Formats: sequence, structure tokens, C-alpha cells
Amino acid sequence: MYRQILCFIVLWAFFSSFRGNAQQTLSGTVNDAATGQLLEAANVVVLRGDRTVAFTISNEKGEFLIPLNVPADTLILSVSSMGYESFSERIGDRSNFTVRLVPSPIRLKEVTIRPGRIWGRSDTIRYDASKFLRENDKTVEDLMRRLPGIQVDDDGKIQYRGKEIGTMYVEGLDLMDSRYKSVSRNLSAQSVKEVEVLDNHQRIKSLAGIIPTDIADINIKLKDNFKDKWTFKPKVSAGFSSEGFLYEAEANALQIARKSQSLYALKLSNTGNGITKEGDKGIDDMPGLPDYRLLYSGTISAPLKENRWLFDDAALTTANRLYRLGEDSRLKMNAFYTQDHIKQEVNSVTSYFNPNDTLMIEENKSSYQRGRLLNLFADYEDNAVTHYLRNKLDFQFEENRSNTGIGGSYHVSQYQREESLTLQDNLSVTRTLANKDIWQMRSVLGYWRRWQQLKFNGYDRQAQLNGHDQPMLLEGLYARAESGWIIRRTEVRQHYTVGASVDLNNLKNHHRLWVTPAYEYLFKSLTFRMSAPLQAVLFPGDKEVLYLAGLTFRTDYKINYAWNARLSARYGKELNDITAFYLKPYFTDYRTTMENETGIPVTDKQLYTLRTEYKNTLQEFFVTADLTVSRSRVNHTLEQSVRDNIFWWTRRYIPHRESSYGINTVVSKGFFDINTKVSAEVSYWYNQSAQIREGVWMPFSFRTLMIKPSFSISLTRQAEMAYNGELRRQWSSFGDNPDKSGQVASLSGLWNMSHKGSFYYMQRRLDLSASAEYFRNEITPDHSVNLLFMDVAASYKFPRMTLQLQLNNLLNHGDYSYTVYHPLSLYSSLELLTLLGQKVKHKKLTFVKV
Repeated sequence: MYRQILCFIVLWAFFSSFRGNAQQTLSGTVNDAATGQLLEAANVVVLRGDRTVAFTISNEKGEFLIPLNVPADTLILSVSSMGYESFSERIGDRSNFTVRLVPSPIRLKEVTIRPGRIWGRSDTIRYDASKFLRENDKTVEDLMRRLPGIQVDDDGKIQYRGKEIGTMYVEGLDLMDSRYKSVSRNLSAQSVKEVEVLDNHQRIKSLAGIIPTDIADINIKLKDNFKDKWTFKPKVSAGFSSEGFLYEAEANALQIARKSQSLYALKLSNTGNGITKEGDKGIDDMPGLPDYRLLYSGTISAPLKENRWLFDDAALTTANRLYRLGEDSRLKMNAFYTQDHIKQEVNSVTSYFNPNDTLMIEENKSSYQRGRLLNLFADYEDNAVTHYLRNKLDFQFEENRSNTGIGGSYHVSQYQREESLTLQDNLSVTRTLANKDIWQMRSVLGYWRRWQQLKFNGYDRQAQLNGHDQPMLLEGLYARAESGWIIRRTEVRQHYTVGASVDLNNLKNHHRLWVTPAYEYLFKSLTFRMSAPLQAVLFPGDKEVLYLAGLTFRTDYKINYAWNARLSARYGKELNDITAFYLKPYFTDYRTTMENETGIPVTDKQLYTLRTEYKNTLQEFFVTADLTVSRSRVNHTLEQSVRDNIFWWTRRYIPHRESSYGINTVVSKGFFDINTKVSAEVSYWYNQSAQIREGVWMPFSFRTLMIKPSFSISLTRQAEMAYNGELRRQWSSFGDNPDKSGQVASLSGLWNMSHKGSFYYMQRRLDLSASAEYFRNEITPDHSVNLLFMDVAASYKFPRMTLQLQLNNLLNHGDYSYTVYHPLSLYSSLELLTLLGQKVKHKKLTFVKV
């Protein structure tokens, strides 16, 4: 009996101990220390000495769970994944781990194995810069043009697989915020070791893998000998043309260190090389102030490349400093100033299609535009895996003036002036709680002011129209705050957001309240996301409330590393342009006025998008296809009428439907063995809407086809050939019933195209280059203009200086013509005499100090 009782007690104690130990569980997540990306299929092992006690792998969310039946205080947790350094740590009394694996090349017997020039993992693609660099590459922008999957246009805008990048990091730090052109055009291409493309990049580490993003950013990694020291590059160029003296001068000082980064630059030019475009902003994820304006500056956009016709006197200066205060925190201060004086001379004919006739307006414009911009901001950020804090104070002042003499159908002098000022503070906070929930808060508070004036022939016609002598002044105070709560404790991830905004302005005071519940469910390779935003817009003056409801659904399907697909659908009711509440009639230019009826402009919009992506880094092959369908019900439209030789545009509250369909495809392929890159972009858009012309309802459709092929080939290190082309065709139709043939007026499509071929030869100290650019533009279906330009350059490199000779715009032509369609009008530019005819055959000597 005693033996039976003793055995029962021993067995009970044994099983109790086993059951208690089985309840001890290790859990955690595994992510990429560089990008914050959650890692799937990482090996998680519990060791006692060299013996394995337990083993598992992380799931698609980077999470792991290991039950233990032995005491954990003497055990070791080891985590490993291909392409990363191994992680090892004593468990002790801990039960939850956040493992951050550091990327590392795969090494075998001291040989680094990399598949060609490009390799990648998940949404991070890396380019070995040494395999793409050429001796004549001066800046990062030049290097980017050679990378498969990346496109760079003439203005320096960088796209990855058809979408513009947000910003450019250098060694993981964002010195210039969203003004990435200042980095791509000032950082030496020869300093680059590696280029990283961070697709779908979540900039907030604590939200990586939790809140999706469509932003693509770029990170530049430098060679060791370019780090922790200052580089100074001056450049002076001088030349002449039939217009007179030409010059370019620039100097930049750059420092990239582990704890600080600096960029100081000064640039001056009158050759039309577009230096002020470095002030253009990319994608910024910080909320901003509203941008209300009644007048827009008149600029021309021609199929001819801008550097052929832009004749300006421009200046740029920028000073930027970043301090790394800790592993995750930094402080940066930025100052940016641009100034541009532009001369333009254009003769044109614009045809307006009305129900009963076609109205033609001839214009001979000679204008002089002056603009300047000053932007100052200070930005503090603490971006850690567990929390995020960012506060940015931003000040901007901008002034634009233009004087235009106009002849032809009208004889008038027009003077336009605009001044704008904004001051704002942005705050963003994210905190990960002990139960893995995440709390967010974002806010913006600011004041804005925009002063605009339009005069004709020395008197204020705008004041005459409004019956007072004051120019148009818009100003306001804006405040916005939003708080979110993310719950991750269940299979269905929940995200609830509430917010409010106050918009006090002299157009229409209105305030908003909104709530947005959102849900996410991950099923194997499929991710389902749905949100249902509800917004109320309050107009205190009218004691009226406008409710804006919506629904968004999105599915992401990651088939494998190479293939991704995304389908999204969105319905929403939107409040449109707030300037519709400006009820006084006003001139937008010397012959056009605008007035608004009383009402609230809203649109009910449906938007469907399908995006398919394929990438093969081993084959250097990238393909992206986007299909977009949009259908809207709009409660307002514009009516055009002509009275007393003045065009009157009136916003009428008449409901109608709009629709658009579009497809855009980008293909890029690199060939490692022959150093070749081939790419092409093809897009087609169809738009359908309606306007009122002279009291008659005018439906219309508008189509655009664009094809952009390009390639570069370097059979040897000394020679390279490149080609870039663009073909664009536009056509439209309009009438009482655009769906039935015979009742529609159709305009034959016209082609505008350009083809540019370049050749480069590099031999030790001597570089030679030549390029030819051909333009063909159809003015009418029976008449076209053909132009050919040539540029040649030669440079010789001394030990500390480079001497360069350029001859630009050879085979110059004295005039240039093109035609551009608009939905219910046709614009034909006849000549650009001053712009093109006098910026010809200029020679330039360039001295570059290295």
C-alpha cells in the first residue's frame, strides 16, 4: 500500500513538472536590422552547449514560437538566415525576443558569392556600382541612368519600375529630405560603392511590415576612402553665342561621416541647364498645409528638350547639415534658395471648338519672368524599432513676377505678381506597447499667406472687375491632428484612426472630423486589407454638414520572390477645389475670367488599379504593368462663353459623369556580358468628360499614347553608345453623342517625337563625345517640322584639373513649331525665335578643379 502511494506521488510530481515546463514558451520576431523588414523562414534554434534542445522557423510575419520542457536559464537562443550574420544570446529569464539580423554577403573560403551585378532580397535590390561605372560618369545621376530597372528623365526625376522615388539616403541617412536631386547632382559617381533600392519602404522602423507603403527610396553606400572627409569641387565655364556671353559656375563641399553629413553648394548659370530643379521636392510623408491659389504662372512646355530653348539667368545656393545624435536619432538643418530669370518669346495659334464654329486666337508673346524661393527647416527624428518621434519646423517664402507684351488678336501688356509665405510645424509620434499594440499620433499646425495681383496696360483691371482697389489676398490658419491605434493580438490586424482639422481662411472656413477603421488579414501569400473612412465636413458660417463616406479594398499577392501582384478598389466622396468658394469674378489672364456659382463641389469617385511586377536580379530583368480604371460622378462642370472679346469660364453645378482608363508598362533589361541596358515605357490613356460651350452641352473624349525606348551599350571600357527616344500621339473627339459614329467631330491624331543618339570615347586622359538629336513634330496631318541638332565635346584631364571644350546646338534652326491637343482646343506654337534662334553654336571652356 505504501509503495503504491509513493509511486503515485512520484508519478504525479513528474507529470506536474513536465506539464509546468511545457507551458514555458519562447516567442519573438526576426527582422532585417537595416530595413526593418520582417524575415520569413529564419532558423531559430535553442541550444544547450552544442546540443539542440528545440528548433523552429519564423513564419511569413517574421514571428516564431518555441515551447520548452526544460529550464531556460542555461539555454542559448541562436537565429540564422542566409545572407545575414548569425544572432546568439543567452535566454536567462526572458520569454520574448526581438531579433535584428545584420545583412552580410555569403562567403565561402574567403570568396564573396554574388549573382552578377545585381542581387536582392525581398523588396531590397542592390547594384554593384563598380560594374556599371564609367570614367565619364560625373554624378550619381549619371550612374543611375545605367542601372536596369531605374529611369532618369531630362529633369533629373528618378523612377524605379515606373514610380518616382521618394528620397535618397546616403549611408542610411536622409540629409536632403525629399530634395533628392541635390544629392544625385552633387555627389560624385566615383565615390559610390553600392546602390540600394528600398521598394515599398516603410520609413518608420516600428511600422515596418505592419503598415504598407508604396514608396520606393534609394540608399547610396560609399567607398571607404570617401567617408569621414570633406570633398570640394569647383567648376568654372565660359563661352559665347549670338546672344552674348555665357557662363556656368559652381562649387560644392560635401562631407559624409558616421556621425554627421554636410552639403554646401553654390551654382550660377545663364545657359539654361535647369539648376533650379534641384529645389523640386519628391514624395514627403509629412502632412502639409493647404495650397489655395487663384492664379497660376504661365510657363511653356514644348516637345523640344528644355536645354535647347530655355534661356535664363539662374542661381542656386543650399546649406545642409545633419548630426547623428545616437544610433537611431538625428538632427538636421537645411537652407535652400533659388533664383531664376527667364526670357520667352512665342508665337502661337489656339483653336477653341464650339458647337457652331471654331474660334481662333493668335498670340505673339514676349515675356520676362523672375522667381525666387527661400526654404528653411529644422528636423529632429528618433527612429527606433520600438518607438518613433519626429518634429519638423518649416518656413518657406516664394515670389514670382512676370511682364508680358502681347500682340496678335489682342494688344496688351500684362503684369502678374505673386508672393506666398508658409510657416508650419509637423509632429509625428509612434509607440509600441508591451502587448505589441502600436499607438500613433500625427499633427500639423501652420499659417499660410498668398498675395496675387494681375494688371493690364498699367492699370488694375482685376480691381475694376471686382469693384475695389485691393489685389487678391488669400490667407489662413490650419491645424490637423490624428491618432491611431494598431491591434496585433489576433489573426486579423486592426487599425483605428480618428482625427480632426481646423481650416480658417478667407475663402470658406470649414472643419473636418473623421474616423477610419481598417483591417488586415494575412493568408499564406495573400494579404487582404480593407478600410471604411467616414468624414464629416462642417461649414460653421452656413451651419451645414457634408458627410463623405468611402470604402477601400486591397489585395497583395506575393507569388514568389520574382512575381508580385496588387489589386485595389476604392470608392469615396470627395470635397473638391476650395477656390470654388471664391464668388467674385476675377481675371486669370488678360483675356480670361473665372467666376463660381454658389455651391459645394463634390465628386463620387470609383478607382480600380491592378499592378503586376516581375523582377529577376540574376537576369537583370524588370517588368511592371499598371492598369487603372476610374469612374466619377461630378456635381459641377465649367461653361465657356465669349462676351466682349473676353473668355468667361463659369463653374455650374450640373451633375455629369467622367471616366478614364489607362495602362502603363515599363520594361528594363540589363546584359552583364556586354554592359548593355535596354528599357522601354509604353502608356495609353483614355479620358471622357464634358463641358458647356456657349450654352450647349459638349461631351468629349481625349486619348494619349506615349512610347519611350532607350538603350546604352559599352562593348569596351573605352567606348559607349546610347539612344533615347520619345514618341507621343494625342487625339480627341467631341459632340452631342460620342458613342455613335456620325455624330462626333474627330480630330486626327498628331505625332510629336524625338530621337537622340550619343557616342562616347574614353582613353586615359582624353574623353570625346558626340550626340545628334532629331525632332519631328506634326503641325497638321499634312504638315510636319523636322529639326536636327548636334553637340560635340572634348575634355583632357590634368592631374588636378580638367579642361573641356563644348560646341552645342550645331546645325541650329531659327524657328521651331509644334501642336498640342487639349480636350476642346488645339494649341500650335509657331516659332521660338529668341529662345532657340539666339542660343546657338556657343563654345564653352570648362575648368574643373579636382
